[in-house]
Amino acid sequence: MQRSLAQVGLTASRDHLTWTLSQMPDQAADASASTPESDVE
Repeated sequence: MQRSLAQVGLTASRDHLTWTLSQMPDQAADASASTPESDVE
């Protein structure tokens, strides 16, 4: 049972990261593609 809970925790963590990226498509795109237009720092 403990192993299952551990796997569920890891899966939930990954799912949360995926959900966060899904909620922030613009942020993910900026981080993935370093374009001169986006690089205005």
